[in-house]
Amino acid sequence: MRTVRLDGHAIDYDITEGGSEANGRPPFLLLTRAPAEFVTGLRVGYHPYTWREGRQALFDQWLAAADCPPVARHLTEEMGGFDQVMWARSCRVIEDAYARWGSPLERMVALAQTRPVVHLYSQPDSADYRTAQREFGADHEWFTSSWLRGRTHFPTLESPESIADHITEFAQDRSE
Repeated sequence: MRTVRLDGHAIDYDITEGGSEANGRPPFLLLTRAPAEFVTGLRVGYHPYTWREGRQALFDQWLAAADCPPVARHLTEEMGGFDQVMWARSCRVIEDAYARWGSPLERMVALAQTRPVVHLYSQPDSADYRTAQREFGADHEWFTSSWLRGRTHFPTLESPESIADHITEFAQDRSE
């Protein structure tokens, strides 16, 4: 097992010979797990006395100092409009999902029947992360990814035309 840290993400590569027979997992399983700092941030986000600080830390990371009014408005007016009860519930659900499944990719691999998945993302902006996404897709034909070259966590708001084009292409590829 080899672990690489990229922009707050831990990526573990399992290259054990024998694959699932050797360790109970498919060969070369990409695991994008939540780093300890992220889990700590979730806990700050559901504590009744610190939830605002936890929320702001997420907002700061997601906006990444970008000048993107649609994302800034979404964070302050829409997401920022939810109260402590909703933030606490959201942070707990996210933490519980990581604790149960390890990562979103591990959860997808564990599905009884796979479905086509396209991961459209802007963060993290890392060549190593993009390579890891492509390598995972090479081993799981149901998975593809595309880095959209945005700066925020919300490419749907930052680059809606690009998102629409990618979704249209993804849907057309599946209907042919």
